[in-house]
Amino acid sequence: MEVYGKTNIGLVRKLNEDNFFIKKIDEDDLLAVVCDGMGGVNGGDVASKMAVDIISSEILQGYSENLSEKNIRDLISNAIVLANSDIFTYAEANSLIGMGTTAVVVLVCHDIVYIANVGDSRCYLLKKGNAIQVTEDHSVVQELVKMGKITKEEARVHPNKNFITRAVGAESKMIVDLIEIDFVKGDILVLCSDGLSNYIDDKSLGELSLKYRGNALLDNYIKIALDGGGKDNITVVTVEK
Repeated sequence: MEVYGKTNIGLVRKLNEDNFFIKKIDEDDLLAVVCDGMGGVNGGDVASKMAVDIISSEILQGYSENLSEKNIRDLISNAIVLANSDIFTYAEANSLIGMGTTAVVVLVCHDIVYIANVGDSRCYLLKKGNAIQVTEDHSVVQELVKMGKITKEEARVHPNKNFITRAVGAESKMIVDLIEIDFVKGDILVLCSDGLSNYIDDKSLGELSLKYRGNALLDNYIKIALDGGGKDNITVVTVEK
């Protein structure tokens, strides 16, 4: 199992508000976190860095191979809840109303992947060139998609595509989505901020994995976002089984 990660400021933003963390715990266990800060001058970069640091630290300190499935779920959820509380407290103390961040967290435990998300940063599972979006965006446009008012393709270019309905640190309490999936040899996990997902469709996401691996795959993903305008920060992490 190998893990790779890159972030790019894009072509428009003056500040990169994305942060990520990757670490192989051992040969079969791995942690990856991607956070996309929101709030601009209100400390989005600080929020995403705080979230990455708190979540990764809490999970690594509490993780062992002997944990039950429930304990692993609780460990991940509690880490994100702690990040939410600390960021919200920091924002109140520093008059940074609106400060917050998305978070997508992946903990690989042998052949099982635990995936948690808040906001619209995503996790995809790539199988033989087919991309499956595992997480569900917490966003205004996703609600429109679920109601059948717009298509998934229309959501990518919708004027309200950046309006998220959940964030880490934006409010005193928040809900974490957490699921598990199987992870077998040949599979690839892709974690990304919306700076990538707004510029690439599922077909391209999967097909590129048939041509490239490792850093070359990351570079090609980022190139697509930049060629499409690069209006946002771009962060992508891949985990190859």
